[in-house]
Amino acid sequence: MATYVDVKKYTEAPIDVPLAERGIYQWSLKSDLADYISNILPNKVKSARKQQNYSEVAEELRSKIFPYAAADLTVGGARSAFDSLSKLTSAPKIHTMLVRAIINEKYVYAPLAMLAAGSGIEKKINGVYPLHRENYDISHCIDQWTIVYPQELYPLSDMAFDEKVH
Repeated sequence: MATYVDVKKYTEAPIDVPLAERGIYQWSLKSDLADYISNILPNKVKSARKQQNYSEVAEELRSKIFPYAAADLTVGGARSAFDSLSKLTSAPKIHTMLVRAIINEKYVYAPLAMLAAGSGIEKKINGVYPLHRENYDISHCIDQWTIVYPQELYPLSDMAFDEKVH
């Protein structure tokens, strides 16, 4: 199951409308995305790099993540999500998306930025991939830590700090 949330639409929509009208789109993937990303996609990217043309790989990745036929104009989860993502990336700024791909209880890196190479996405997407959650019980205490840092630390200037905070 895949889910895409259009945050702008979600925050502006009344709470009593259906999920799709609130910008929450869900659909089923038609193939094993984890296997594709881990085993098939790297070879396709290598081949595309030699040809210096990533458009076919980008479109194939789109078809795996958002499985709908290009001629399919019906509004459905995958089509609506992709259309929403396309509109988002046509804006003047580069957007950052939170991406969490969990397939068969494994975290998978979903290379959404590659979609900008020719699948209908106009600009690069910056993906933020949160670390997966780790749980440790008392019997598995971590007792040794190694901290690595350079001999000299260069602090952020006040100006750089002010730009980040304010």
